Amino acid sequence: MALRKILVPFNFSIQDEKTLHFLIRSFAEDRLTRITLFHVYTSLSDMDAYANPALVRLRGTVAAFASELPEKKRTFEQVRADLIENGFSENRVEYELKAQQSSIGEEIVAKVLEGGYDTIVLGYRPGWISRAFTRSVHEKVLGALRNKIITIVT
Repeated sequence: MALRKILVPFNFSIQDEKTLHFLIRSFAEDRLTRITLFHVYTSLSDMDAYANPALVRLRGTVAAFASELPEKKRTFEQVRADLIENGFSENRVEYELKAQQSSIGEEIVAKVLEGGYDTIVLGYRPGWISRAFTRSVHEKVLGALRNKIITIVT
């Protein structure tokens, strides 16, 4: 039997919790499944709010964004531990935080193609604003990938 590689775009939302429960129910006992939780974040490395007078009012916002990345790493470690506690072995769960260089949909497609993933598990977010954003990501992923299993958890 072949190894199944699953990419799970992860946005630290309540919907992602449903996706994690789906993964546990569906794949915890499948020893030939590897899961990668994948988050694309906005990089602030090129933005210096303290040196740029136009951004002085945004100093607090920039500082808040800068503190989010270590918190997301801690959350990913906890999510990974939860998956391991619920049946996944340590070598079957990993995560990646990636600085955004293109649209989120394009980042997901690139990761799938580069990593040789055969399955993508996407979450669905209720609410019309969230659906508009999610729809654009889903359309990009669905339109760009062929011969892949794409699951949308509702």
